[in-house]
Amino acid sequence: GDWIASSNLKDHRFVRTSVFGELQWAGARNTTAQLGLRLDRYSTFGRTLNPSASVAKQLRSDFRVRASVARAFRIPTFTELYYSDPANLGSPDLTPERGWSLDAGADWMRNGWTVSVSPFRRWDENVIDWVKASAPDLWRSTNVRDVTSTGFEASISRFWASARLRAVWVSH
Repeated sequence: GDWIASSNLKDHRFVRTSVFGELQWAGARNTTAQLGLRLDRYSTFGRTLNPSASVAKQLRSDFRVRASVARAFRIPTFTELYYSDPANLGSPDLTPERGWSLDAGADWMRNGWTVSVSPFRRWDENVIDWVKASAPDLWRSTNVRDVTSTGFEASISRFWASARLRAVWVSH
């Protein structure tokens, strides 16, 4: 469970029960697939079932392609729910964020170097943010909207026996 005892946030607790399972299959022709399923039950936010699936195929010894899809779920933090100060006010009626993500990618590996490219798309519902309608208002946490993000990530990394160097570029 999650609990907090705070002079500002007061005393709150959530009871959570979770069960997770994953199946991995290493198939013929250098293909690997994974299926996952997580069930969570929250005393305050109810139940959520979140599946995931991924597949990767090694096309050559130095080149791999991959794809995945997953359901996301995030409950509000205690701060988002209960925080209060002269400029900010939490909202105890927030609902959890839910979303789906989809991505694909390719990885090229040679002599300790890896270059990766990955387009992605994410659909989120009930995104939580701090907003205010006008300058004199307090910042309030709220479920603001549904958000769709589309983007691209590229990275280059180098592995040595005891170190790793990585540079990442993300655009969305």
